[in-house]
Amino acid sequence: MVLRANDIAPSWDVTSDSLAAWLAARIGADRLFLVKYAKNISARAAVKDLIAAGIVDEAFALFLKGSAAAAFILGPSDHETAASAIRSGATAGVPVG
Repeated sequence: MVLRANDIAPSWDVTSDSLAAWLAARIGADRLFLVKYAKNISARAAVKDLIAAGIVDEAFALFLKGSAAAAFILGPSDHETAASAIRSGATAGVPVG
């Protein structure tokens, strides 16, 4: 699917985070959960700050903007929280904006 997409540059600058945002747009997802091993993420994570810290790639901003999904960052220890949010349709984690 990605290999046939003209809007994705064939580059290592596009990581799984951007591909997840791209897919969220393609399937009309309303939420996007990114599981990251990152420390010191504030109560609301600005995309530009996440890019500057190397937490997401530079293309992420563009792909997230093209999606209607609300993005959230969770950590590895948040698996129960994530599972509950997925089952219930709720949000979980640090909002990305």
